[in-house]
Amino acid sequence: MNQFESRVGPDGAQKMLVWYYSRRFTYHTEAQWHDLLALGHITLNGSVVVQDCQLALNDGIAFSPPPFIEPPADLKYSIIYEDQWILGINKPGNLLVHRNGRSVTHNLIYQLTKGNNRTFPEAGLIHRLDRETSGVIVVAKQNQYLASFSELFLQGTVDKEYVAIVKNELDASPFRVDAPLGPDRTSAIPYKHAVDYEEGKPSCTEFVRIRNLAHNRSFVFARPHTGRTHQIRVHAASCGHPICGDRLYSLSDDEYRATEGKPHELDGMSRQALHCKSLTFTHPFLKSKLTISAMIPADMQSLLE
Repeated sequence: MNQFESRVGPDGAQKMLVWYYSRRFTYHTEAQWHDLLALGHITLNGSVVVQDCQLALNDGIAFSPPPFIEPPADLKYSIIYEDQWILGINKPGNLLVHRNGRSVTHNLIYQLTKGNNRTFPEAGLIHRLDRETSGVIVVAKQNQYLASFSELFLQGTVDKEYVAIVKNELDASPFRVDAPLGPDRTSAIPYKHAVDYEEGKPSCTEFVRIRNLAHNRSFVFARPHTGRTHQIRVHAASCGHPICGDRLYSLSDDEYRATEGKPHELDGMSRQALHCKSLTFTHPFLKSKLTISAMIPADMQSLLE
């Protein structure tokens, strides 16, 4: 059985056990932590506790999660670039980059740090891709290199090129979407975003048509000049060209909720047809320009053909 151990630091001393767990490990609510405590899933200094209690500095606590089945994921990622500082990963289209909810081991960072293949114990995310977005993601091999590479993304000096298959045909003229983005205040889905001219953060994406496809679809390049959550997806949908397979930005909230967590297909795709084709940046240690590229995956290629 997996057991997740922790030692109480100064921030947790004199705090209640459930308070500590619910603030530090937010994948369960406070009420859920109370239930797990009552069921005997938490130990304090090696002994099972079933009632909330006050913690002391250096207390050892451990959580043994009840048996559960993790959501399915595509764990067939590949390393497409490596040097002494970073890994370039080609992420498949159904893989979280870090732990979320019940995906304890079915995520990229767990697989890199503790998986059955070649492992990198200190691997850390420099940036992120959505679960259903495939393509290039860069990971630091050791924590000491994270800041140098993260700064490139924060400064906007990384040239990001995506390809996507979108609904509706486009003309040949490139176009640019300058529209601020923020949480969708009209939606009950907490992680949904939208164009928000009042409170949104400045966001810009360029789109270039590669070619029009059958079934009233288009194959496009997308170059985000900012790095907002769901940026390409929201900008594409906002101008009448939602990405094929993107349920969150193609369906109503009720329709999306009805398909959430279930196998699905929309527009010929079981996920959003969005792929990070390449990242180009000046390597902070090698001091030379580096491009890491990933081939278009088979599911998108099938739709193109």
